[in-house]
Amino acid sequence: MEVLAAAPRQIDWPEISLWLGVLALLVVAAGIAVALVRRGVRNSGSAGSPAFTLQDLREMRDRGDLTEVEYQAARTAALGQAAGGLSDKPPPNRRGT
Repeated sequence: MEVLAAAPRQIDWPEISLWLGVLALLVVAAGIAVALVRRGVRNSGSAGSPAFTLQDLREMRDRGDLTEVEYQAARTAALGQAAGGLSDKPPPNRRGT
């Protein structure tokens, strides 16, 4: 019985280079996608912040941009949002007290 020796395989460098390039492009595309998703999540988190601070509302009332009734309604709404945001948070964990 004769054992045939396998011929040594030639390494196909152009094909390896092609696939390494494709892999590198996929890694870069995934990195860009992750960055865009993180930016979107970060920006959507600030969507719940009030449009005006109480100081802004006072200044608008003093300039005459808001009537007293509008100021009181906006102030009440802003304070209600702030109180609602506080109630969503769990109470602090106080051990030993």
